[in-house]
Amino acid sequence: MRFATPGFILLWLLVLPSNAQVVQVPLDAGGKIMSVDRSLERRIRLFPEYEGFTAARLFQAPDSSFILEIEMLRDSVVFREKKVLSPLEAGMFRKEVTARILRAAPEFHFDQEGRPRFLIGMAGLAIGFYSWALPTMLGITGMHEDEAAATIAVGTGGMAAGFLIPYLWTGDSRMTAGMATLALQGGYRGIVDGLLLAGLIDPSADVRSAITAEFLASVGETIGGAVIADKDGYTAGSAGIIAAGGNLGLGAGMVSAVLLGWTEGSWESYGRGISALGLAGTAGGYFAGSLMARDARYTDGDVDVFFTAALLGAAIPVSLLVAAEVKETKLYGGAVLVGSTATSFLAHRFLRTRDFSASQGRIVALCSLAGGLLGGGLGYLLTGDEKPERLIAPMTAAGSAAGYVLILSSLDEEARAASSSWSIHISLVPSAPDAMTNSHRTSLALVPSLSFHAVF
Repeated sequence: MRFATPGFILLWLLVLPSNAQVVQVPLDAGGKIMSVDRSLERRIRLFPEYEGFTAARLFQAPDSSFILEIEMLRDSVVFREKKVLSPLEAGMFRKEVTARILRAAPEFHFDQEGRPRFLIGMAGLAIGFYSWALPTMLGITGMHEDEAAATIAVGTGGMAAGFLIPYLWTGDSRMTAGMATLALQGGYRGIVDGLLLAGLIDPSADVRSAITAEFLASVGETIGGAVIADKDGYTAGSAGIIAAGGNLGLGAGMVSAVLLGWTEGSWESYGRGISALGLAGTAGGYFAGSLMARDARYTDGDVDVFFTAALLGAAIPVSLLVAAEVKETKLYGGAVLVGSTATSFLAHRFLRTRDFSASQGRIVALCSLAGGLLGGGLGYLLTGDEKPERLIAPMTAAGSAAGYVLILSSLDEEARAASSSWSIHISLVPSAPDAMTNSHRTSLALVPSLSFHAVF
């Protein structure tokens, strides 16, 4: 009995590792696929030699080894086969799973890089617009005491749905950065486009009809933006320049209405014309943005650099007209249109050989803003007459332009290097399933093959 206790402890220690728990881990390198079922197996053909295949899962043991479990159903009896893989074998197997999924079933490999940004943007849209648009659409105004509770209930319901529906929609589907950018552009710009559409149909439409058009356009353009970006494979940069083009196109349409003198008349008389110009300008801007996206490789930072240049092109000639005390409204409209178009063209040419990072693009925009504030402040201190805008306006524009040029000069070399950089990646990709054609094998054989990938 003296040696019974130590012997029992030794036996318990020997048995303990076999009772340790294993943890299920993803089968692919991207961490998206937790199991391969029968429908997915029919497409990627990972385990063609297993008759009655139903599922495959991968587990990790405490000793860092992996266990590939393959489940089969034969004559109503469930069979499970387990293969022990080393960390290296498991890593190679995961790469092969990823490669097969990308080749045969790409929809199963979800890229959700843009999902957080999309959900945050939709939450803002739900709070700022859907929460009050939905009660208005339903004719619940809350003007009477008995409608107040219904207004609050419908409004909060719209607010919640505006976030929950996108959350569920993107839970098991792709939401790339490009999809998020173009979807949010559609969601927010749809409010304006819906208003223009309502004005095009009936300039005398009531508030409820206008809000309904805005709501439907916002929802429709959100879905449409995501679908188009996914179909055409837009990156965040290419989607961003298309969005910028649409916004500038809307501005061009409104300026055209100013040049035609329609903004000086009544909305009932010129509402259809103004709405048509706004929608046409938006469509033209989107088309121009898509052409720019094809002509140059835009990054997130490039979009900020481009849009800031377009705004400066509109602000500088306007500031000169203000300094000259020009009163003609059409001259202001023409100056905005010509100046913005010119700087947009120059910025596009400039960005064809440069790639600015997202942080660099924000720095360019902020430095331009800071320069404008500094110039405007100096103009206010230096002016002494009764019309301070004559000096403040041009100095604000000059300061903003100076800040833009100076920061671009400091970042130019780095942006050029990023645009002309290239890299080569060489890796060994296994052909694991092809080596598993012998159903009598008890271990997973992995035959590596050479993969070459170059980025210029």
